[in-house]
Amino acid sequence: MHLRQRLLGYLARTAQRTRTDDKGFTLIELAIVIAVIAILIAVALPTFLGVQSSAHNSAAEQNLINSVTSAKTFYADNQSSYAGLDAGTPLAMQGLEPEMTYTAAGGVPIGTANGVDITVAADGQAVGFAAYTGGSNSICILAINVAGTGSSDVSVAGPITVPGTWWSTAAPSDGVCTAVSAPGTATWSQNTP
Repeated sequence: MHLRQRLLGYLARTAQRTRTDDKGFTLIELAIVIAVIAILIAVALPTFLGVQSSAHNSAAEQNLINSVTSAKTFYADNQSSYAGLDAGTPLAMQGLEPEMTYTAAGGVPIGTANGVDITVAADGQAVGFAAYTGGSNSICILAINVAGTGSSDVSVAGPITVPGTWWSTAAPSDGVCTAVSAPGTATWSQNTP
């Protein structure tokens, strides 16, 4: 009998503890958890978007660097001229960089994966490229490679004063990024953007 009373007392205490410990979350606790998650998202999202934007820029820059390098090879093999690099179907440039999608002076539509627009100066001494970055930046990166200061299409008195590869950025115009072979009014630098 004594054992039976002890067992019933133990079960009663266990049942009482279970009832008081089984409350669940209160509305305030749930609101605090949601607020903490919202703060973490607010902190992490801009960082993620910044990294994503930087990756898009790097991809577009690398496409242009590869294009400029291939164009220089073409120049050396083509009697010191870029003439013909933007001609043919497919473009001569496409044969040098088959993983890219090249357009000739008509602009590469924004959103084209590995899309690069190309234009060659009339005298064949300068070549321009444009690529769209995509992502949150949504800009065009421009590159001009000038072979010599004698190019009639490149003003040596303007922003480009010496041969080399020059870089700039611009906003897409009418949904395309268009390459130029002359500097125009953009700010040009020999450093990648």
